[in-house]
Amino acid sequence: MSNPEFQPSEAHHLDLAIIDDNPADTRLLCRLLDRLPGWEFDYKTYISAADAEAGFADDMPDIVIVDYLLGDETGIDIIKRFIEQEISAVLIFLTGQGDETIAIESMRAGAAD
Repeated sequence: MSNPEFQPSEAHHLDLAIIDDNPADTRLLCRLLDRLPGWEFDYKTYISAADAEAGFADDMPDIVIVDYLLGDETGIDIIKRFIEQEISAVLIFLTGQGDETIAIESMRAGAAD
């Protein structure tokens, strides 16, 4: 019989970058991720792609979560640029504004999810 409250004895660790210009959304995402059993995250948050790229020069995260609406750029533009720059992190696209067309476009641009 499985125990739904089972916690692994050793947590998995990931370095995570979040690019989102809305601090409330970033805090909410971090709180939700912190609830995942068996995982620990070190977060670095950025309000623009330019800020993130400067941070990546020193420390490449394992995963980058990119919001869709970011000032003058979209998350899709940023993902395309990161793919061209051969950023090694897994790229995840996040939006509350999108539809299936935007989801398909983000996957075609190189987003993992």
